[in-house]
Amino acid sequence: MVEQTLEIRGISLSQICTYLNELGGLQQTVTFPILFTNEDWSGEILYEVEVQITSRFSVNAIHIHFTSADEPILEEIIRNFRKKTMRIGG
Repeated sequence: MVEQTLEIRGISLSQICTYLNELGGLQQTVTFPILFTNEDWSGEILYEVEVQITSRFSVNAIHIHFTSADEPILEEIIRNFRKKTMRIGG
């Protein structure tokens, strides 16, 4: 069993749920931890907190725990998830 936990900032919880669904995850629960399962992997949205960046600016931070029995599958799902969550500044 391989696993990895990610912290994603500045993306809404509903959008993260959409991304996990688009990657083939089926949402199993609606309260934290929010579980998404697939025959090859699972992802749990553990919690969401507000992170203070400066005295006037804060963003949300979502912690997601991925697991899989197969390391290449986990690497692929995380790579695809990161593509969906990538934001390019300007």
